[in-house]
Amino acid sequence: MENEKRALRRRKFRYILVFTVILIIYLLIVLIVHPSKKATLLLGGFAAFFQTVVAVSAIWGNEIRALFLGPNLELSLDNPKGQRTYYTEDKTPVRYFHLKVHNKRPGAPAVNTQVILLSIIPPDKCTDQEPVHVNGRLAFPWKFGGGRPFSIIGPDDYCDLGRLPENGNFEVLVTPYNVVKDFLTLKRNQRTTVEIMAIASNGQSNRLTLNIFWDDEVTEHIVIEERR
Repeated sequence: MENEKRALRRRKFRYILVFTVILIIYLLIVLIVHPSKKATLLLGGFAAFFQTVVAVSAIWGNEIRALFLGPNLELSLDNPKGQRTYYTEDKTPVRYFHLKVHNKRPGAPAVNTQVILLSIIPPDKCTDQEPVHVNGRLAFPWKFGGGRPFSIIGPDDYCDLGRLPENGNFEVLVTPYNVVKDFLTLKRNQRTTVEIMAIASNGQSNRLTLNIFWDDEVTEHIVIEERR
């Protein structure tokens, strides 16, 4: 997460540096070559500078707007203890765990947003395994989404990470589920690690890495921790 923030700051700095260098070079040319026409040439210099800004914006406008004016998404685990509820059909107790998508710039909505599974370590008694990188978009369902595939993130929104029915196994919830279902069921004494990101048409969030494991000393057995 910190690496991505530093990369974003570097990209912003590069754009600012390019525009500043262009302006400084022109001003130096004016002061050295035509000192007697400073006022006129300075006005012309500012006009040329803004023309350059317009031209650069026409080429890289979407990226510049996304960097400086676009949404700023943050993905996190909503509640490590989950939310207790019941299945509608047979009233079996079940605990759902959710992910929170927060936009630090709510006035710049993130459109066509999905929360995507990037990789998962197959459940086992240890995590000394290489993660399996997922091809294609395996998305987590939006909470109370009614099957909607995308969300517009201005205000916060939430999606289902997984569920733990009473006397059952923990399931990581993605659609389509059957593509990687063997990796998505966590049984007693097993653990797994998942890497997740919220991706929109005009931005993306941090990469969120979660360690998920059974702990018989905990009432609800499942422990979910963010890995920093």
